[in-house]
Formats: sequence, C-alpha cells, structure tokens
Amino acid sequence: MGSYRKRDMDVEREIAKFLDKYLYSNPIFTKKTRTDDTKSQLKGSDIILSIPSKNLHDIVVDEKAATQYINKGLPTFALELSFVVGDKVVDGWFVDDNKDTEYYEFQWIKADTNDTWNLQEKDITEVEYMLVSKQAIRDYLSQQGYSVEKLKEKAKDIREIGKDGQAEKETGKSYWFFNSTRLAEKPVNLILQKKELERLASIHEIIKRP
Repeated sequence: MGSYRKRDMDVEREIAKFLDKYLYSNPIFTKKTRTDDTKSQLKGSDIILSIPSKNLHDIVVDEKAATQYINKGLPTFALELSFVVGDKVVDGWFVDDNKDTEYYEFQWIKADTNDTWNLQEKDITEVEYMLVSKQAIRDYLSQQGYSVEKLKEKAKDIREIGKDGQAEKETGKSYWFFNSTRLAEKPVNLILQKKELERLASIHEIIKRP
C-alpha cells in the first residue's frame, strides 16, 4: 500500500508555479498572497485572494488539483471525509472545521508529457479551475440530507463495513462515496460530479499556456 501525498505535494507546487505565471497575473486579482508556511498549509490555506469584481475580499483558498488524473478528463472531484494516520482516524479536509479554508480552487490539469508522475511546470499546457465556496458545497449537501455531522457518520459507517470501492452510488444523484482501503491513508471520500461544482462555482475558467 503506497502513499501518494509527497508526490502530490511536489506536483501541486509545479501547478502553483503555472498559476502564479498565467492566472494570478491577471489584474482581476488585486491580492494574491501565497501562504507557503507549514502552519498555513496545515490550516488549509494555499493563497489569499481578492477579486473585487466578484465581491471577494481576502478569501482563504485551498488549491485542490486532481494530480492523479492529469490528461484524464476526470468528470468528478473527491472531497476527503476521513483518513488514517498511524492507527488513528482523522477528519478529512472537507469536514475539518479547524481549517481556515473559505474557498476551494478545484483544478483539472492537461500536460504535454507522458511522465505525469513527475510533472514539471514547463509540461503543463492547461489548467481548468473552479473557485467554489466551501459553504456553498456544504449547503448543497445539507439539502441532500448530509450535514457535516452526517458526512462524518457516513464515513465512519463505510470505514467499519470495510468494503473497498464506491458506496451508495444511485442513478440521478450527483455524488456518492468511495472507500480506498488499498492506499496507506485509507481515505473515505465523497465523490462529487464536476457539473455540480460548476453550478456552485463563483469562477470557472480554463487557463492555457500562451
């Protein structure tokens, strides 16, 4: 069972370089302050943004890239509900109220390389991103009967059952659950369709390398 966290962090740094060059250089961002210190990272902050044209001021943003699915056209995104550290189950980033995150910036990546595992900034050709309020997603799920507490309970139930793979996937629903027992952290995630995130997004753009 492997852990992809270090590799994912390395790739996310390369994506951040691309975004700093080609996205945050846009004058619509009147503030773009990277929070690279470990304390901020652990509190769910990658960058502080102000976008006055969207009435967004000093928002704490957690950049989330689908780093395992570069060039795959992934039609979903995984929201982490819980994972394992040592022998302890810990709240995932989506339900952890100790995080300062106010918005997620979900990212889908395209690159001109076969070695997407060791992705470099120079390889990235396109980033599709959606800036989505954490509260907007929580409100949507709450309307579906899943408050934060209910999500935590569901993750606990799925973990206790112990079956690997998707759970409670129903026709017509834009979300389901997934238990990854083969990974070292054994995450339980809520999988949300991209089209739902698009509906909830404050900004949705595709940034291409010039």
